[in-house]
Amino acid sequence: MMQARSLALVLLAGSVWFPQALSGQPRPAPSKGVTMNNERTNLAAEVLRLAGDEFFALSEPRRLELANRFSEIAGDDAATDPAATPPCLVLGAPGSVDLKARGRLPVLLGTFETALRGWAVNLKPNLNLYVKNRTTGQMLHSTPLISVRRGQHPLPSGGGAAPSVGQAAATRASMVVIDLLDRMGGHLNSGDEISVTAVAFDARSNTVRIRLEGPDKPGAPVAVKHPYVRSELDPRPSIEPEIVVPSQGSAKSGWKIRVAKQLPADDGVLRTELNQPFLPAHIILVRLDKPATVIPASPLVQQVALPDGKQVFNALFLVEIGGEKGHPVAPGDYQVYLDLGASFLGPYPLQVSE
Repeated sequence: MMQARSLALVLLAGSVWFPQALSGQPRPAPSKGVTMNNERTNLAAEVLRLAGDEFFALSEPRRLELANRFSEIAGDDAATDPAATPPCLVLGAPGSVDLKARGRLPVLLGTFETALRGWAVNLKPNLNLYVKNRTTGQMLHSTPLISVRRGQHPLPSGGGAAPSVGQAAATRASMVVIDLLDRMGGHLNSGDEISVTAVAFDARSNTVRIRLEGPDKPGAPVAVKHPYVRSELDPRPSIEPEIVVPSQGSAKSGWKIRVAKQLPADDGVLRTELNQPFLPAHIILVRLDKPATVIPASPLVQQVALPDGKQVFNALFLVEIGGEKGHPVAPGDYQVYLDLGASFLGPYPLQVSE
């Protein structure tokens, strides 16, 4: 399993600021658990739903046009209180790409934020792209654009002077093209299928799926047993769905994340060499200005038949974090995301004490 690392993106080129009226004083901290309205997400993502060839021949006027349309949707519910105006992240990508014929893999990333949000959560060290190989179940890594080794030290979130009352509600929309093939440094292989999700601390994007066409054979599923993961095989045709992420935990005594979910056959379930179905899952713990902690899990799942004959899978498992038996984690304030097969859920705010 390759260690996941954050991909920090410098979003300066093509950024546009839109000043707005403001009443009240700016607040010094980001809001907790920011989530995008589903309708707003879907509408914004539709802007980036282009024909496959257009991703490879995107002109500058067309990119600015997309940025303006995206900004109109993302800022449609902008409030006069900048702390109440949620950020917005969206991704767009071709549905399939022949890596050898094309030589690159363009992904469009749109971001929308207020000046207050940009100060409280600096995108440079906090914007992460999570690239999952849906064929093998692995979470891949990419090389951050910001390299501390090269002396690049971005301003910490909430560092420096806060934006003035008159500037805090100004909004910025940015639309950039990322060559994911270049960023992934050789970890993408033809024959596989990947999914990509962007996360900026307590905000996440839609998830895009890309099939990597080519002559190579697809990779084999990777199921690794982990001592901190416990799964249960439940043959019942119906289970009560439940996802439990505690709001507080202790690094010393530990805590548990529980998942109970029934999955259709196309929801990311893979099979081991012995034909046992399993769910490639990851628990992602995100802190401001720090590398994310990615905890891999491969719980076994139970295949069951519904009364109508349809085949589904019951996933019931828990992940122990902290304590003597759990995956180690440092104290701090986190946002938790769950990568469950084809689903990417969160954020869930979590405070970890000593």
